[in-house]
Amino acid sequence: MLSFIFGLFVGVVATIIFVLALRKASGKCPYHDDAAPCDFATSFVTNLIQLSKFNTEEMAKYYAALIMSHLNILNGKLNWVEINNTIKTRWSNYGLNYIKHKAWEIVEGEKK
Repeated sequence: MLSFIFGLFVGVVATIIFVLALRKASGKCPYHDDAAPCDFATSFVTNLIQLSKFNTEEMAKYYAALIMSHLNILNGKLNWVEINNTIKTRWSNYGLNYIKHKAWEIVEGEKK
C-alpha cells in the first residue's frame, strides 16, 4: 500500500511539474486554446477526476496523494473548492465526505 501511495504521489508531482513547465515555455494554458491565466495543477486534477475510472477507494488514495503533495511541494497551488466540486459532481456530497475521510486516514497513517 505504501509503495502504491508513493508511486501515485510521484506521478502527481511529476505531472504537475511537467504541466507547469509547459505553461512557462509556451506562455499559455495547455488545457485551453487562449492565453488566459490558468490554474494548471487544478485543471489537471479535475480533468483526471472527470475522465478516470477511479472508484471511491482509489479516489481516496489519489486525494491522499494530493494532500501530501500539497503539504510538501505545491505550497497552496491547488484550488480545493474546484476539486471538491468536481468530486461532488461525479459521486455526490456523501461521496466527497467519504473520500476526504478515507484520504485523511491515509495521510495520518503515513505521518506515524
